[in-house]
Amino acid sequence: MSVSETVTKPKYREVITSNIPLILKTCKHWVNWRAKLVEGTNGKPGRWAKVPCQPNGLNASVTNPAHWSSFPEVIAASEKGGFTGY
Repeated sequence: MSVSETVTKPKYREVITSNIPLILKTCKHWVNWRAKLVEGTNGKPGRWAKVPCQPNGLNASVTNPAHWSSFPEVIAASEKGGFTGY
């Protein structure tokens, strides 16, 4: 039995952008993310992980400021599709 058959994808809440404080929206500290199923190891079941991504689709490091984007950039990328959230 594969991991995808045993681990249910969680339901993620829709972000209500109007609830995000303006001070946070003005910071260039945003990344998009994708839900990715990760295989379990040592007999543990798999799990869903939130993989940080840049708006261009490349993986992002949350500790590397060069990978961070503005709020409008991540919103635009999310609206185009391919990401689970930001």
